[in-house]
Amino acid sequence: MLNASFTPATIEKTAADPRYDRIHLATHAEFLPGGASKSKLYSGTGPVPLVSLANLRKQRQGVPIDLIAFSACRTALGDPDSELGFAGLALQAGARSAIGTLWYVDDVATSAYFIQAYRYL
Repeated sequence: MLNASFTPATIEKTAADPRYDRIHLATHAEFLPGGASKSKLYSGTGPVPLVSLANLRKQRQGVPIDLIAFSACRTALGDPDSELGFAGLALQAGARSAIGTLWYVDDVATSAYFIQAYRYL
């Protein structure tokens, strides 16, 4: 999904679809302390709150996601209210593994990193 078709609804619908065992979100993110409702991923049409990942375990109905990759800034950053940020919540939602970052990332370098990572997978 790209640009205007990359919406909060399509992200949730696609992530819940058991046909997909790997999900890669290349976007922008903003981690804000104070709980999961404060932090957001950005879609083509608006923000996706961190809490929207919490429903994945129920929606996947026993078919866990093998890998969720967050190619965005500070997606593994957390605080006592939202430990390990987006990546941690993805694991709590039943994903077997998650990739996130603790820092701001460069688009070109991150793209090159994931191309290599997926080659090795």
